[in-house]
Amino acid sequence: MNMKRLIESLESLAEAAGVNVPGKHIFDSADVRDNAKVSGDAHVGDRAVVKDRAVVRGRAAVKDRAVVKGSAEVSDSARVEGSAIVKDSAWVYDNAVVRGKATVKGGAQVFGKAVVEDSAVVKGEAFVGGKAEVHDNAVVEGEAKVEDNARVGGNAKVRGRAEVIGKAVVEGKAVLEGDAVVYGNVRITGGNWDGSEGSVGEGKWKSQEDYLAWKNGK
Repeated sequence: MNMKRLIESLESLAEAAGVNVPGKHIFDSADVRDNAKVSGDAHVGDRAVVKDRAVVRGRAAVKDRAVVKGSAEVSDSARVEGSAIVKDSAWVYDNAVVRGKATVKGGAQVFGKAVVEDSAVVKGEAFVGGKAEVHDNAVVEGEAKVEDNARVGGNAKVRGRAEVIGKAVVEGKAVLEGDAVVYGNVRITGGNWDGSEGSVGEGKWKSQEDYLAWKNGK
């Protein structure tokens, strides 16, 4: 057996035994510790930290100063970059990206080609998927869903069982909660929306009251 095959065999045995392999999984000044596991073609580089019982697998990458901890998982071809934090039992997978100073925590899931960036927070049991973007200081929490090509930004909050889908945009200081659903090309820039207005799929609205006045006057 030549040296290359010997090394590959030893790496395979180490990986099967749950041992992280420096030079294959861990690069630069990255720190993988405690019971954390990095496997497959995944890698942790720069000054990133993976600790506790966190898992990084598939072709996933954790780099820069990102932290993955708790029982969180980063898998498939997902990336966690910048100073982003993924923790608790959160799961980032598919081709999703979490970057900047963003945080994904609780039991939240970020998947598809979704991007969570800047200082945004996704938490609770929230889902962010498709090609959705959550950015700025936005918060998505509870059982809320942001999917398709939707965007949530500014200081907006999406919580409860609210859904932002299609090409909808929620920004400013808007708060969507309860069973609120926005879709299509609608743009919500403010106000509290609790679902009592029904699904909203068109126009640009600063408040629920403005929308209801237009709707009832049609």
